[in-house]
This record gives sequence, structure tokens and C-alpha cells, in this order.
Amino acid sequence: MDFLEKQYHGQKKSYKDSSNIDLTEHSEHFSTNSNFLDNIPLELFKRKKTLVHADGRVECDAGKLINHSCEAISSDISFCNLPKQRKKFKKLNNFVSNLENLPLKNKSVDNILIIDGLHHLPRPYMAIYECMRVAKTALILNEPDLRYQECFYLKIKKLIYLIWRGCWPKHWDYEPAGNYIYSINLQEMLRLAHSLNLPFVGVKYLDYIVTRNQNTIYRSAIQVLHFILRFFRIRKHKNIIIYFSLSEDNDYEKRLLIKNRFKIIDLNKNPYI
Repeated sequence: MDFLEKQYHGQKKSYKDSSNIDLTEHSEHFSTNSNFLDNIPLELFKRKKTLVHADGRVECDAGKLINHSCEAISSDISFCNLPKQRKKFKKLNNFVSNLENLPLKNKSVDNILIIDGLHHLPRPYMAIYECMRVAKTALILNEPDLRYQECFYLKIKKLIYLIWRGCWPKHWDYEPAGNYIYSINLQEMLRLAHSLNLPFVGVKYLDYIVTRNQNTIYRSAIQVLHFILRFFRIRKHKNIIIYFSLSEDNDYEKRLLIKNRFKIIDLNKNPYI
């Protein structure tokens, strides 16, 4: 089994191990993502077909879009929870797929939405290009922000871990499923958008607590730290939302994003093509 196969196998096994757990609002993994749809205008998904990938939880984001009268389909690399999704959301169409090689035709959906899923892949850039092949209106990413790796909050969090465990954490760049946590660099994404001659990019930052450690004292210390940072208005920007506009007719999109506190970055068009 080569490196790529090990990565894919790790992701499938991760869901298989949790397939008997109803990942709903009471689960930690769901709660870290639950505020995403509150931070992006749902009007962007109305009367459009949206593919939500890395959506293997039972309480899937595609299902939530359907509950808001949007057309959405769901896909994931693992089959484990897909039958439970169909049972919970009767109108949901879901399927197994690898984001690096989607079984869909060019421009066959309007939007593609990836929430904390790109960093699970061994080749994230390949996945981005594949999404832009399939989508015709927008690609929306919600992923770890690279600046978070350097921020004051994470350094204090690691110091708490050092005091609690007696060693400096070396494994936080990886997840138990075996993947490297690929963090997004905004400048890198802008260069990518420029190279593809896209019209604009929308950017918004999200802050929330996420810790998978079950020790009550450790979790309480992290929550106190989070409160202190919010009190002094020190932002830690755990995640970044990047909205890649793929359509030239985008004035309506811009107005909706600006209304929802997105920063709009207009990109210069290539004058030679």
C-alpha cells in the first residue's frame, strides 16, 4: 500500500470507526462546523445545485441546505454513514467519491462547498482544480487558516498542553486518520485565483473552540483562554472561508457577500487572453 492509498484508507477507516455514532448536534465534530451556514448567505444556494463534499457525518451540511429549500447533493470518500444520511434526509442524493477525481461532468453543478475537508487530502491542489472543473458558479472552502499556526492563541494552548502533559506537542500538524492538516494561506489562494483568471475572491474568518481532548481540566483551561482572548478582542482565526467566484455575472454574489461581512478582493484580468 503506497502513501496515497494509506491516506485514503485512513479517512475511510476514520468514518467506519465512528459509523455507529449518531454525529448530531451533541457531537464535538458537528458543533465545530455548525456555525458555518450562519456565516454565509443562504441566498447563494437558492435555485442552484450545490455539491457538498467531505460530508460524511449523519447530520450532513447538504441535508441542512435541503431543509432550507436549497438543492444539494452530498459526497464523501467513505460509504459508512451515507445510508443513515438518506434515512434522515429523504430528498438527499449522496454518493461515494474522491474529491481529487470526481465522477461528474464539466460544469455539472453550480456550487461546490467543502467544509473542513480539503486538508484531509494528500493532494489538495488537485482537488481544487477538479472542483473548478465541475462547478460553474463558485467554489467555497472553509479550512484551517495558516496564520492560526503562528498565532498567540495556539502558542498559549501548546503551553497549557506542556504543563499538563510534560512535553511539547509534536503531533498537532496531523490528525488521527493519518492526514496532514493542510492550512490555507490567503496569499497562496489569491495567486491560484489569479493564475486561473478568476474575477474575485471573497474572504471571511471564523473563530471557535475545537479540542478533541476529553480531559475536563484541559478543556476547561482552553475555554478560559478562549474567553480571555475574546474579552481583550484578540482574534485567533481558527478557520478561513474563501469564496472563489467562477462566473463573470457576479454582482449579486458580491452584494450578498459584502452584506455578510466578507472582504471582496477583485482580481485583475489577464490582458493577453
